[in-house]
Amino acid sequence: LIVVIILYGLLSICFPIQLPYPIRNPVSNGSAVNLLIGIIPILFLIGSTLLYKNVVVALLSSIFISFPISFWINNLPIPITLNHFIFGVNTSLNSITINGKGLYGMIPTLLVVMVSAIYGGLFKETGIFEPLKENLLRLSNRYSPYPATLVASLFGGSIGCSQTFSVIFTHSLLQTLYGDEPSSRLVFSNHLADTAVMLPALIPWNIAASVPAILLGTGYQYMPFAFLIYLPALIGLGYSIQFSQKSKKPCG
Repeated sequence: LIVVIILYGLLSICFPIQLPYPIRNPVSNGSAVNLLIGIIPILFLIGSTLLYKNVVVALLSSIFISFPISFWINNLPIPITLNHFIFGVNTSLNSITINGKGLYGMIPTLLVVMVSAIYGGLFKETGIFEPLKENLLRLSNRYSPYPATLVASLFGGSIGCSQTFSVIFTHSLLQTLYGDEPSSRLVFSNHLADTAVMLPALIPWNIAASVPAILLGTGYQYMPFAFLIYLPALIGLGYSIQFSQKSKKPCG
């Protein structure tokens, strides 16, 4: 995160943003209060996750909490607010057009996630990727588990077209490599967070990349500047290689 802040800071100096209007004081017109109220659903979702609540219940609760908040902030008639809630709304932020899809627009994404989960279980039970698993185990023995996790994540994100499939695919292949001890599971989850969760956003046909590109209308030109997506994996890979080299040095 520190590295990303430095990189974006340097980019902002080299390429300053020219705003077409002066920045207003958000406290003067009460928009700061609306902002604090508007993030309540997000805070509720984060709090529910930290308390290990059911994910489905947390998501549905956050969605329905956002409905009256949106109605109160935007001060729109209930039918219009309900229409935006279900079908989304198109708006512009400076020169960026945001196409909100609403709950209805999320149906294809949910179907892709469900299919990905089904395929992950089928691949695990049929053993179709056992040759790949053996190669990944050899890669892990030569260096460390991290490069194997990185390769499996990229492969899973490429054939599964979703982050869910990438996580399930990588977990099913390499679970035995990390073991079942709590400390090992924690290491594995951190490795998955750096690779299987993040890297699919760099694969154009993956929904982790295509959905933000479509909603923001930017295309895939954002990828070189998505530092927070690929830097954790690169830094983790560097640490793992360095650690493996140190562990192989002869004593004395």
